[in-house]
Amino acid sequence: MRENPAALRAVAVLRLQEVSADPIWLATGEGFGAFGKSGLVFAPVFNLLAGLFLWRLAKELESNR
Repeated sequence: MRENPAALRAVAVLRLQEVSADPIWLATGEGFGAFGKSGLVFAPVFNLLAGLFLWRLAKELESNR
């Protein structure tokens, strides 16, 4: 990934897109057990933090070129 920060930025964007998708799945999805529901409750927080971290990392790699 160090050689291609644009790819890292693409992964960050995909993570950030999932932030809004997880609550929709939680509200409309059927057949989730307790483990699946708890995962969907915490997934937006994880996706937001991971997306922001990856975005910042890509920005740092681009600035170091």
